[in-house]
Amino acid sequence: MVSLVWWSVPLAVWLTVVVGEPGQTLSAATCGTAIYPNTLCSLSRATARETAATDADDCCGRCVAAAWCSSWSYQHVWTPATPCHLSSAGFTKTTPSLNNSCGTTRTPVPPSLYCKHAIPGVSPPPPPIPPAAIPTHGVFVVDMTPTGRRQTFEGVEVELQSDSIGSDNSGMPGGGTVVRDDDPSTTGVPHDLTPSERARFAEALRGVRTIRLALGLFLRGLGGEGNRSIVGRWPSQMAELKGLQDAAGIDGFAAEYWSPPPAWKNTQSYYSGTLASFNASFLEAFAASVVTDVRYLQANGLKVRWWGLQNEPDDGTPQNITTCPPAGTVTSWDRTTGHYVSAPPAPALSGKPNSYSKAKYGQCDYYHAFMATAKAVRLADPTIRIHAASGFGQVTGSPIAADPDGLPLVDGWTWHQGNEPSGCSFGNQTAMWSYGKPVFTNEMEWQPGNPLLGATRGTVAFTNTYLNSLAFKNSPTGVIAIHAAKPTTNVEADGYGWTVWRSTGTNATPARPSLLPNHFEFDYWVWPSVAPFIKTVPWNSVRRHVVEDIARMHQRVIAFETPEPSAANGPLHRDTPGGKLVVVLTNEAEPTGFNSSFTATVGTHDNQPRTWCGFSYIGDADGAGFNVSLGTVTNAPRFTTTLEPNSVQWWYEQ
Repeated sequence: MVSLVWWSVPLAVWLTVVVGEPGQTLSAATCGTAIYPNTLCSLSRATARETAATDADDCCGRCVAAAWCSSWSYQHVWTPATPCHLSSAGFTKTTPSLNNSCGTTRTPVPPSLYCKHAIPGVSPPPPPIPPAAIPTHGVFVVDMTPTGRRQTFEGVEVELQSDSIGSDNSGMPGGGTVVRDDDPSTTGVPHDLTPSERARFAEALRGVRTIRLALGLFLRGLGGEGNRSIVGRWPSQMAELKGLQDAAGIDGFAAEYWSPPPAWKNTQSYYSGTLASFNASFLEAFAASVVTDVRYLQANGLKVRWWGLQNEPDDGTPQNITTCPPAGTVTSWDRTTGHYVSAPPAPALSGKPNSYSKAKYGQCDYYHAFMATAKAVRLADPTIRIHAASGFGQVTGSPIAADPDGLPLVDGWTWHQGNEPSGCSFGNQTAMWSYGKPVFTNEMEWQPGNPLLGATRGTVAFTNTYLNSLAFKNSPTGVIAIHAAKPTTNVEADGYGWTVWRSTGTNATPARPSLLPNHFEFDYWVWPSVAPFIKTVPWNSVRRHVVEDIARMHQRVIAFETPEPSAANGPLHRDTPGGKLVVVLTNEAEPTGFNSSFTATVGTHDNQPRTWCGFSYIGDADGAGFNVSLGTVTNAPRFTTTLEPNSVQWWYEQ
């Protein structure tokens, strides 16, 4: 999962150093509209700048003096030389923190309006078309020629919280200790649901292609010799996962480490650090343990379809590099020369149990660990597909791609798209680095405080972000919203989960007063973005190119063509007729831009008459806008429909 705080990504990626005169010392009354003492405030990655300051008053004064600045944060932990961070955007998160402080001096811009990924060599998305220039009527033609065929759409991936995590991703109750089935820390799904709710949950997931399985986090029991292997943390956990796999009819699991077992790390902790060594003999032993973990999953009946070495491995700015020093060489990136150079060993970090499982790798350390482990996984089971690098994809993986022995080990490059408006994914900003491999997103969410949470625009933005990955990157699969279910006790539940459940021993919440213990309900701000994909688009459908009169950033149209009937098309579509079109249309409104109804005319290049059936989806609190019939258009070469602001429509050829 994406960390909720901006300093989890190297500051050099996001921040521009600002040099200027010290600001005036001001009292709270004159310094800003809100002052937060003993508070650490997170700022937008794309807009924050750092500068030197003598104290919080000085930092606040600098923000007052800069006409563009709205928010300031003075902290003394991560960047001691430049402790003052300034931004035009609002705070994404506030956390109690002794001797830190922050505040606002002007009305801030919502942080969700900015894109956070500033990768070297990657162009930012183009600016949106000015509202006055966007016609309210668009014409879209589906290309039915052989050249109009695009990628095969395999289906949707989703992550599963199959073990507990603290609210705001703080701490893992029970750690890796193996416990009884009824231990209070075993609050995961499907374990925490009643038998009837487990069946209903499995039915909700029918149509999902793969479940992302977080090793060291949501599957984190420790076992084997020296506790060097990952196992189920309670006796029935593996049987529960197998039962969900079979009942939901998923293709299998995408297993990926959030952290290796602590015995393999320099911190001896799930919570921080990296591998204890990167010499050849150590990596060989570690690779053997990775295969042991894979075989454990398979021995318990889980079908492992994808495997990944590490979630968000980068401990520095990834670079587009082609060579690395030998394994075990301690190195750092020299930005002046553009080369890796010798550096003193970094101290082992202590465990940090107010977070979640992590392991960080230098880019070349990741390369060496990947080469060792991926070769071992490929040898153990050639049917398992392998992806890298679960965050910055082929940028982190560039030395792997440059290695003739490395690139064949990669079956896909994986990226994380979190807490950003959908326009940030408009256009393909990574085509230059695909190396002939598929590119897809395996993480996407809105984080606490994002104004897209609980908003109709957020529902459409989820859909548009996913459609952009299909249209511009030809992604074969990916995550729409990250989690299948989150507990009501987790502050990040909204915006993360398709569903929300009430765990054992917890009270009803004001937001969900009627939700019973050990039951779940759909989050209708998120579920409308997901359900049509998993329920109505068969696995292995082919995306068809759509010719647009204007490429609009927030009014997207994507078409699929169903495959011939087969069991390979998923549990819901074994008998679905082939050659039928499925068209999804969106109209995402912008508070300061295009915000009106949008009319679309959709046809095919061959002008063949078709009968269409349409449905509308609008995010809301209770599902009133979910799957609303739009009627039928009979025997016509095209159909015309009007989308309300912040609505999605799905049209199906009959």
